[in-house]
Amino acid sequence: MGVQKVSIIVPVYNVERYLDKCLESILQQTYPNLEVLLVDDGSIDGSGRICDDWAAAHSCFRVIHKINGGLSDARNTGLDAATGEYVAFVDSDDYIAPDMLQKLYEAMSVSNAEMGICNFLNVDEHGVPISELNWNLPIRDEVISGFDAITKMHIPVKRGWLGWYYSVACNKLYRKVLFSDVRFPVGKLCEDVFVAHRLLGKCEKVACISDVGYYYVQRAGSIVHSKTPKTNLHDAEGYLDRALYCFEHGLYRPAGHAYGRAAMLLPDADPGRENQQELLSEYNEALRCFRQNIRFRKYCTLKEAIQVSIVFLSPNLYRIVFRNPVWQTIKTVFSSTAGGNSHE
Repeated sequence: MGVQKVSIIVPVYNVERYLDKCLESILQQTYPNLEVLLVDDGSIDGSGRICDDWAAAHSCFRVIHKINGGLSDARNTGLDAATGEYVAFVDSDDYIAPDMLQKLYEAMSVSNAEMGICNFLNVDEHGVPISELNWNLPIRDEVISGFDAITKMHIPVKRGWLGWYYSVACNKLYRKVLFSDVRFPVGKLCEDVFVAHRLLGKCEKVACISDVGYYYVQRAGSIVHSKTPKTNLHDAEGYLDRALYCFEHGLYRPAGHAYGRAAMLLPDADPGRENQQELLSEYNEALRCFRQNIRFRKYCTLKEAIQVSIVFLSPNLYRIVFRNPVWQTIKTVFSSTAGGNSHE
């Protein structure tokens, strides 16, 4: 019996400058049984044509053209079309190491794991590693439970937080069965925050490997570099969902940390500050959910609890205290003296 099929889902939207490099990295995979689903999410540049060219040249590539619906909708479309026993996601402006899928598959097979995770490297648009973003690659060679991975996702360190390595969708290989009742939230930005804990929570075993398999291209204009009230609001909603999930499953410290992160995002999610009134009811609902679950404060660190309390009283007060230039100067001086970075 041959190796099982891996379906690679590549959402594509207006990335003609980056797409060939991404798809070339997929073509160079050492894993022998691939199905590559290029989901053209209504691109208006040359991305759709590039997808068609690759599909014409390589039988393992298949194109799905659809009306623009956002990243979550494109990933869900790929999941619905996938025929592999395993699933991986690659964003169309990123690229992967030639042996990424082979190593993840082997690690999962040896341990009978439902998910595999590798390290990723932040690089610029020319592929040069960004040293200040790669100061610690936290994924170690180990097999852990899904709940252990959720806990690791919420361990703060001196220089900020490394939970992204466990939270993002793209540095992983999944057994497709994990998505039997899970989909990415359509219409939401920061979609990975909503689903990572739910997928990990279904895993008895997660195979972690220290190899760098994924290259995360930091480019101007991407969602991660375009913080707006909407991105902050959806990020906060995702962390509130995670806090509730962790609490329900007895993961109290992760619940407190996720709740604290939601608190730090909500002050910058106020749509009234940028006259985005269409988001006001959504913001008020998120703030209501936050205040309704203030009991999670007891699972926060002292610093988190202070910040949570201020946001509970008034998100505007939090902005006055923590977003003013004087505080930013003090924080910068303190961080450089202490040798670390603080993330308020």
